[in-house]
Amino acid sequence: MSVPANPPASLEAHEQTCRLPVLYLLGSGLIWLLVGLAFSALASLKLHAPECLPFAWASLGRLQAVASNILLLGAASQTGLGVALWLLVHLGKTELVSWGSAIIGTVVWNLALTAGIPALLLGGSTGIPGLELPPSLGVLVLLGYLLVAGNGVAAIMGCRRGGYAPAQWFILGALLWFAWLYTTALVTAVYFPSRGIFAAISAGWFNQGVLWLWLTPLALASLYHFIPELTGKPVRSPELAPVAFWSLALFGGWTATVGLVGGPIPAWLVSVGVVAGVLLLIPVLLASVNLYVGAVGSSPAVRFAKLAVGSFTLGGIVSAVTSLRCANAVLHFTQFEVAVRELLQLGFVSAALFAGIYALVPRLTGRKLPHCGLVKAHWALTVLGLLIGVGAYAIGGWKQGWGLADAKVDLLSVNAVLKPWLRLHTVGLAVFLLGQLTFTANVVLLLVGFALPVGRTLVTEVVTGTAPATAAK
Repeated sequence: MSVPANPPASLEAHEQTCRLPVLYLLGSGLIWLLVGLAFSALASLKLHAPECLPFAWASLGRLQAVASNILLLGAASQTGLGVALWLLVHLGKTELVSWGSAIIGTVVWNLALTAGIPALLLGGSTGIPGLELPPSLGVLVLLGYLLVAGNGVAAIMGCRRGGYAPAQWFILGALLWFAWLYTTALVTAVYFPSRGIFAAISAGWFNQGVLWLWLTPLALASLYHFIPELTGKPVRSPELAPVAFWSLALFGGWTATVGLVGGPIPAWLVSVGVVAGVLLLIPVLLASVNLYVGAVGSSPAVRFAKLAVGSFTLGGIVSAVTSLRCANAVLHFTQFEVAVRELLQLGFVSAALFAGIYALVPRLTGRKLPHCGLVKAHWALTVLGLLIGVGAYAIGGWKQGWGLADAKVDLLSVNAVLKPWLRLHTVGLAVFLLGQLTFTANVVLLLVGFALPVGRTLVTEVVTGTAPATAAK
């Protein structure tokens, strides 16, 4: 297939083959991030102001289902895949096998998510956390993913350089693990739902696996490549990267039962989940030591990389501590658990992918971001939103847990203590959303400035009958 005319001069020939699908995935991911955060803010508002939007479609459960699916399957997954495709082509010195199939897969994926929003709001949820999309739409998401991910696997298989970089290991693992996780979950929890407690175990396995075996490897791949490239300093201990990868692969899928402590499941399963949750400290600390960024560089990509590493370290340590039975007994079923997950998803995964976007988009388009003020606003609002939102849920959840553990404190008193922190969390999400609006506006302005001359060139070639300026090998 032909590559669009006039690629940036800085792009090598093999990188030109992935330019359009990567930009499409990144753009789609940013749009879904705004949509998902908007629904998250509405769901957060309903927690302390249930009288707002008194409609059936705007119930807390439906808004949360839309938010979680959009943020996971739309924002994080598509942005992560966009960064991953470019890394595989760049590091492997190989062409994308079929950028057309990657674009078609993204279109199918986006159509399924778009149809999923009204379906969930109108009550079409499966009721399974993380897998709320109607079964037919879930299959379309999987089909779109396979069309995109297939290009990534082919790029790894066609690698033209000797050996593989750590980023390639993490991406290959993520591509295979997500296909396994999502396919198995659709079969065992949606199409042929298991009976009894096994259904809860299956859902927990999927949600924990998506965090540790899908989003985390994609974010680490971005950091392992861009931190050395942007700072000019190599990874501190390259020999630790394989240990971090294999320990993540070994322990990441066994944390499913951490959220089921105290439930009617075999005690040994709970113990396995607790041990795996604590042992995840190994890949967290190894990767954090390897990726530590000192006071080097002040570019937005480096700043977000630093934020990602710090969030990963803190979130991984707190997650391991809360896996212990003593801590779980107090903090289970509280907003503290939500705070830890938001720290990992919004503070670690999103920041790592933002670093990749800041490094990639100017390279793919040959243009700098048009407004430095919007870049600064994005950084400030993102950090402020995280501090307010995650901090509010962490403090409020801590107080909530101790209140629920005290038999002398009634539930109404616990809710009264928690309510101000719920309001503060909504403010934090709104600030974080505003930051992403500034970022998206900046990227959209850049892409418009990039697309106009390319579009004029293509029209000229069609009218004059000349061949495209650049063709894929």
